[in-house]
Amino acid sequence: MALFFRVSICVLTVFLLNCENENAGTIAGDNSPSWVGTNREFEDQFQIETDALNSTTLINSHTKSRFEGLLVTEDLNTSKQKRYKDGKLNGLSVFSSKDGSRVEAHYQNGVLHGKMIMYDNENKVRSVINYENGAVVQILE
Repeated sequence: MALFFRVSICVLTVFLLNCENENAGTIAGDNSPSWVGTNREFEDQFQIETDALNSTTLINSHTKSRFEGLLVTEDLNTSKQKRYKDGKLNGLSVFSSKDGSRVEAHYQNGVLHGKMIMYDNENKVRSVINYENGAVVQILE
């Protein structure tokens, strides 16, 4: 059972890191969405710039400015809310599935920093991973 949860944590971590480029969010404390749409609309509205250190920045394709605020994408089976500051993930990001399960992760200047909490569809905590500047520092089951 413990192996299953560890594998699940690894899979969810990789998934969240890959989803990092799909969504955006707000400055801490601002809960009103700055942009809401589907994943397809997101692809039409934004582009991702990657620097030499593989750090990503979300750019509004129309204004050519770095995105800042809460970005919400919703499709049939998922909802994603991510907060950005100066084009970088910053603050709480939430990935929710149609079945009620969700993952909450905290970012600072584009990297995981703080707790990542995975909930099942009954809102029970399944696992917690603590990050510090993008590195795992503790895994709790």
